[in-house]
Amino acid sequence: MATHALDSARREPRRSLPARMSAWWRDHRQRVMADAIERAIEAAGRPRQFSAVVPVRGEALEAREELLALAALLRTSPSPPPRAMKLCSGLILDGTSPLFNPEASGTLLGAVREARLAFDADHETYPPEV
Repeated sequence: MATHALDSARREPRRSLPARMSAWWRDHRQRVMADAIERAIEAAGRPRQFSAVVPVRGEALEAREELLALAALLRTSPSPPPRAMKLCSGLILDGTSPLFNPEASGTLLGAVREARLAFDADHETYPPEV
């Protein structure tokens, strides 16, 4: 029986190096974004210090549960939709996003919910994606 298992393991094609690197990079990006969300929540609870870092809005504490749910989705989704990744990276990396800018269009809670909904392939977006 052990020989049969070894034979079938040898017949399975291994993923190519580019495919493995692509999967590693996707997983790495997701972990980095999830970590950034968790750090943003921590930063929102601390007093502001003189720094070149864009300060996180205090509203992040109010949206804490939604932000943590978004971080959990990033950590557990094996292959998130590109739109979800784009919304997450925009929220985290764009200094004009509602996470950092009180003058941003929309609310932080709305932006986080939109990003979370983008992980659901069955959820319809408006305007429809082309």
